[in-house]
Amino acid sequence: MKNNVQLYNETIELFKEHVNELEKVAKKYAASDLQQAFQELGEVLARNHFEIIVVGEFSNGKSTFINALLRERFLPSSINPTTAMLNKISYADEKSYALVYRDGKKRTLTEEDFKAIVAPDSKPSLLGNLFGIEKEKKELSMIREAELGFPTAFCENNITIIDSPGTNDFDAAREAITTHYIPRSDAAIFLLNATKPFSESDKVFLGRILDEHLHKIFFLVNFKDLLENEVDEHTALDYIRKQLATLVPDPKIYLISAQHALLNHVGEAAEGGRRRRKPILPLEETG
Repeated sequence: MKNNVQLYNETIELFKEHVNELEKVAKKYAASDLQQAFQELGEVLARNHFEIIVVGEFSNGKSTFINALLRERFLPSSINPTTAMLNKISYADEKSYALVYRDGKKRTLTEEDFKAIVAPDSKPSLLGNLFGIEKEKKELSMIREAELGFPTAFCENNITIIDSPGTNDFDAAREAITTHYIPRSDAAIFLLNATKPFSESDKVFLGRILDEHLHKIFFLVNFKDLLENEVDEHTALDYIRKQLATLVPDPKIYLISAQHALLNHVGEAAEGGRRRRKPILPLEETG
């Protein structure tokens, strides 16, 4: 008897054949839009990866949320939105770090080098040291993404997590997420802030996503630990649900505390100096 993985692989192969035939038909009848759509779908099927993109405003806890999934402080948290760079995290036997440039070139990094780029402190950054301060901005613009490897069961079986720039940081990065990564991803996780739910930039960002892609978004309302009680929790969720109602039919909304979930795994003090109003929540209460 075939197991689920075998059935999945056979179904994917059959689907590839059908998509390939449909692309040929579209080409024959000069239906360029359909041909492009089938070509892009074929590329998604060929990569054989399930991609989850995490989006949201800077400071809404994207890196902390991903670290909680990985159960380790793998991604650094910067106090400033300095680098508009996508981080793609895939399974690897050992941690690995590499920059992929827009011309296709790749450069491997140490962990220290990577953290110096994505979360620079007041010291001269790695790129500044390598290329000179005046060339640093140009060098950053030449980077397409970071490819990161991490030994986690979550990313086994070809699952990739994409950590995106803040949706309120850079116009070019926001445009790339909207027009390229969300449509091509298999699922999207949108981090909202329970203490300032559904900002104007959240509305603008969602308004730019095509209707056919809205169904793949899961809305995670972060910072549950900063709400005083269950009344505040219900108030925040009700407000967000009402705001989303005009944009997303039947939105999938979950209240979480990414930081407290991470603290359950690493057992350290609150990161980033954020003050906690409550003791650390048990893992089952972090959402």
